Amino acid sequence: MKKIILSLSLLFFSQTALGSLIHLSLNEDRQYVVDSRTNLQWLRLDNTYGMTGDVALEAYKDSGWRLASFKDVDNLMAGIFQSYSRFENWFVEYNRFNSNELMTEFSELFGGYDAERAGAFNNERVTTTSFFFGTRFSDLQVTNTEFAVMELYGEYTRIIPEREFCFETVPGSPYVCETRPASTMLVDTSIFIADPQPSNKIADFRGVALVRENITQVPEPSGLALFSFIVFAFSALRKLSGPWGNGK
Repeated sequence: MKKIILSLSLLFFSQTALGSLIHLSLNEDRQYVVDSRTNLQWLRLDNTYGMTGDVALEAYKDSGWRLASFKDVDNLMAGIFQSYSRFENWFVEYNRFNSNELMTEFSELFGGYDAERAGAFNNERVTTTSFFFGTRFSDLQVTNTEFAVMELYGEYTRIIPEREFCFETVPGSPYVCETRPASTMLVDTSIFIADPQPSNKIADFRGVALVRENITQVPEPSGLALFSFIVFAFSALRKLSGPWGNGK
């Protein structure tokens, strides 16, 4: 019994402290993701790879899609990553502890890809999701581009090459240098928002975040159910009108 309680406690902890994608699901033809928390549909990013925000919006607006706003993206991320918060339109914080699995699942769900990070160990591939969103984005440093871009990276092992390291043994004394051997280090997951440079507004593996309201259709009654209802209604009507029909 104690083991069952412990297992349930660990499951609850993993769903709450580390985050969860339990409220997200693909539709039947795997073209968009439904968020049951916000009642929004998110078009999978591989549908808009290589497009700018304007081109993607023009291609999909007639089907009710619109560009995801900062608020839409914040709500999506806050529903997945524990303690997610965004400051001044670009700086993101969240609980990075054991979040690589969430990054991988997010990428698979929304249409991410694997990329080779500079400095990664042995040409390691990294789970990556990248997309344009929002309105025309600018801050005090950058004012010449259109849309914000969010990029999510899974963890990877970085190779640190052999290098010279110089230091003082005593303040004011000559520097002593030594060679430090090559090593590796684990680089944690990351989420950041940036302003794309004009030269890379179109990226082969960068999608555009488009959303629309998730309209739940009321199922039409089947033919048999409709026929049964008519028979029931007709029978009830005969019972009600029976005494008058017999002249009583």
